[in-house]
Amino acid sequence: MHRAKYQLIKDELLEEINSGLFKPGQKFYSESELKSRYGVSTATILRAIQELVNEEYIVRYQGKGSFVSKAKRNERIIFSETDNQLVGIQSIKMVSCTLENETEILDKLKIQQDGQYYKIVRARYNNKKPFAIQVSHICSSYIKDESLLKSGSYQSLYELLRDSNNLDMYSMPFTQTIDITKVIPQQFSDYLQLAEDTPVVLMRRLTLNNDKEVIEYVETYKTIDAFHIEIRNT
Repeated sequence: MHRAKYQLIKDELLEEINSGLFKPGQKFYSESELKSRYGVSTATILRAIQELVNEEYIVRYQGKGSFVSKAKRNERIIFSETDNQLVGIQSIKMVSCTLENETEILDKLKIQQDGQYYKIVRARYNNKKPFAIQVSHICSSYIKDESLLKSGSYQSLYELLRDSNNLDMYSMPFTQTIDITKVIPQQFSDYLQLAEDTPVVLMRRLTLNNDKEVIEYVETYKTIDAFHIEIRNT
């Protein structure tokens, strides 16, 4: 299959970046250098560079030129999020469990508009003091026995999903974002005993099965003093 010239140029430049020819933060080739090297138009060079920018291999600064990104690439990264300095007795309490059909969540779960999902709200405690509210939205098709969910027979939702669906949720693909926000539902703010306008950590997680179908969407509100992340490369 014929590939466009800019794609061939982009692939060759990417190979040079990945080979270690450039150090992170080092200035990259100029447009004129690349035009002379490849004998193509400015538009073709700009398209190739923009592809590298879009994929975050290159950063461009107006009036200064292009630089190799400092982002870590082609390395295995271990990211862990923990409950920082919580050394007391931890526990979880079910706050509510309801069948719902809000359009926004249905869209995230990729459920038809006449479908339903379980909204499970749980509070996490350290020495009987709440430090996090976790709101899990799970496609109703994954909950085969509602009584097990509501009775508290399972301390962990993931254990329930493992036993009822043979799903190892810890190994499933997911995407997660982490933000600091002051926007928190009032009932959760009250539950966490927060003063007005107190910032919290908001983590949003979308978990898929191996067929790329959505299993759950989770929003977790956590007090900042209970949040800690560690990033290591191997």
